[in-house]
Amino acid sequence: MNSISNLLTALMQAGPATEDRRFLFADEKINTVIVVLMVVLVGIGAYLILTGRKVRKMEKELAEMGSQSTPSGSGIHDVEAIEVKKR
Repeated sequence: MNSISNLLTALMQAGPATEDRRFLFADEKINTVIVVLMVVLVGIGAYLILTGRKVRKMEKELAEMGSQSTPSGSGIHDVEAIEVKKR
């Protein structure tokens, strides 16, 4: 219990937030953090764009398959028709 109070006292007596800023700006650490964040955000953006393109392509292929209806009436389109009828 005594060690917790000593730790809290030490934290309260610590210097102002400018020391944190000096730490981040020393040796250009903040630049490294910014670059890593930018790489992660660009990667997420690229992933979303590529996934959107794939989905759009699959939707287009599905629509083309819908226009080429099979005479037997079997396939995924029957499932879609059943779902529409349920609504």
